[in-house]
Amino acid sequence: MTTAFDLNLIGRFVALLLPAAELRDGGNIRQSDMNFGGVVRGQDKVLSRAGQNCGTETMPSKAAPNKRCSTSNETKGKIEVTTRTKVKHMKQIKILLLAAALALPLVAKADIAGSKHDFSTNSWNTSRHTMCGPCHSIHDTDPSQLVPLWKHATTTKTFTMYDSPSFDGKATQTAQPSGASKACLSCHDGSLAVNQSFDGSYSSGSVVGGVTNIQMVGVSRQIAADGNLSATHPISFDYTDVASKDEFIKAPSSALTFATGNMVGKTVNDLLKGGKMECSSCHDVHKQKGAAPTDTFMRIVRNDYSELCRSCHIK
Repeated sequence: MTTAFDLNLIGRFVALLLPAAELRDGGNIRQSDMNFGGVVRGQDKVLSRAGQNCGTETMPSKAAPNKRCSTSNETKGKIEVTTRTKVKHMKQIKILLLAAALALPLVAKADIAGSKHDFSTNSWNTSRHTMCGPCHSIHDTDPSQLVPLWKHATTTKTFTMYDSPSFDGKATQTAQPSGASKACLSCHDGSLAVNQSFDGSYSSGSVVGGVTNIQMVGVSRQIAADGNLSATHPISFDYTDVASKDEFIKAPSSALTFATGNMVGKTVNDLLKGGKMECSSCHDVHKQKGAAPTDTFMRIVRNDYSELCRSCHIK
């Protein structure tokens, strides 16, 4: 997938490759007199500044009857050197354009592979080196289907949800995190192992010396390890309801002003999950949406100049 920025970049390169109406060397040579081997066609045919066609014999110019057109080796040599230089530059531009074209698919196809959520090379993942397995499975998944084909263990921690005098979403906010947010917290609250399945087993885990090889989310990446979400951006509430009550919250139909990539042309509603604001409204765990492929925190909209915040908040 190629972004608007990518298309603009390609356009700039193509513009550089378009032949000019005339390659001027003091007005002595036209594009049609040049081939791509760097040799001037018909070196005995040169255009003078007055536009007079000089053949193998010199002819007087109407503008200057006493002057004759030059076909000297010095003049032809200058033309050949200038032509070769310009051809060389055009070839260099073509190489740059080709390199840019080859690089674009690498950016467009960025996904979970190689990301922080790619556990395929971790020490405990020795069976099939599965990339999706820690969270999903094809068969025998958790009947609750917290998210599609969910097989990871689900947190049972009791959380204190966000609240404040200015928060208009309390009436529709669920008592505990729901959907994708609860799935995220099932690793990020620090209570369960990354490779812990809903049936209590450890996916592709191994037992060495009586100790199970498991992996926990690092402390710096844990959220609400103490169960307190009261100081974290509110989740699991009905966004439309809040937007109808707060004049400084954009309507769900509002365009994502700062969107990039495949989120260009999308609206706030495309960030919501079942109409609710969840963790996945801002972060894309699979690194496929908008800015997520290259953003450190997999944010769908980058937060430079608070652009992610301003996607929903009128500030």
